[in-house]
Amino acid sequence: MTDQSHTSHQAAPGATPDAAATPEIPAEAITVVATGLAAPRGFTWGPDGAIYVALAGDGLSPAPAAGESSAPARPEAPPSVVRIEEDGQVTPVVSGLPSTADAYGDVQGPVDVGFIGDQLYVLQDATGGIEAVGLDWPNGLYAVEPDGALRMASSETVYITVNPAANIYHLVQLGEPFAMVPEGDSFWVVDANQGLLLKVLPDGTQSVIADLSLGHPVPTAIALAPGGGVYVGSLGPGPHTDGQQKVVKVTPDGEVSDYWTGLTMVTGLAVDTDGTLYALDMSTGNTDAPPNIYPNTGRVVRQTGPSTLEVVASGLNYPISMKIGPDGALYISLPAIAPQGELGSIVRIDPHASDTTVAVPDGFLTNASQPYASEGRS
Repeated sequence: MTDQSHTSHQAAPGATPDAAATPEIPAEAITVVATGLAAPRGFTWGPDGAIYVALAGDGLSPAPAAGESSAPARPEAPPSVVRIEEDGQVTPVVSGLPSTADAYGDVQGPVDVGFIGDQLYVLQDATGGIEAVGLDWPNGLYAVEPDGALRMASSETVYITVNPAANIYHLVQLGEPFAMVPEGDSFWVVDANQGLLLKVLPDGTQSVIADLSLGHPVPTAIALAPGGGVYVGSLGPGPHTDGQQKVVKVTPDGEVSDYWTGLTMVTGLAVDTDGTLYALDMSTGNTDAPPNIYPNTGRVVRQTGPSTLEVVASGLNYPISMKIGPDGALYISLPAIAPQGELGSIVRIDPHASDTTVAVPDGFLTNASQPYASEGRS
């Protein structure tokens, strides 16, 4: 995730979660689905009912050697995608996509997954220039073959080189496809660096549906809108002042209109069966002075009007993606930022289980297991 007006991630002394919640909440309001995940990002449910999760990894993929077309293989690297069974068992699905880290320590690599029919696709979002990953691993859409091999389906790196956004505030050469949602035989994809909403087909065909780049909104969240088109939410540039971001609605022919304002660092969107829209704010209570953003201040909010909201859950640690599950609950991956290489989790929040804000309990994820910790990481 980028905006090169990047801000520090260290916690400020005394930073605390949103205190608007009551501790008296039902046990089923928030539960752990899986832990020990190496930088979990976007996820989805497969035809088999399991949850498939993209893992950005450990950020340790080395750059290719001079004259080489790709980085050397790393057998010890975390898997690129895992499957979570209903009993919580975590199984690697595919490995091999590069995992990189930027100058701020943000880890980027596999960022989202999605199915078209029975075919699984992975969205790759390494950071830096082509020299960071090599010619064999551009950012974009990869198909996962039955034997676990990866096949390039659509290169966004190539596409944006020829079709850049109208307003480039800083250029990530590889492009930054950040989130996607399938519809029919294609994917809607948002590029956070370029500020583009794309339609991407697995045959390599791509098109710009809307150029959202003016003002550098850093679009990082997307969900299908009832009646057609999509909702797109934005992270925004630093210092990420509270209440400055929004969700726009984009029609299939590219018409853009404001749909929900007054949000903060939106990293996830989800639509309930009744059409209610939920947003995931990665960090709140942000400050203009460093460290700017703070851990354990993320929240889930429910739209109550064009510029109003209700807090559903608070105290989340840099949440990065959110989906509505088959059971009607909200599933969330976190953290987006792990300064010490902390492993991540998927949590489940039932938005209908409590009449008050669900506050993440102290120590909720303290005992997370670490099955995919790699050598060299603590």
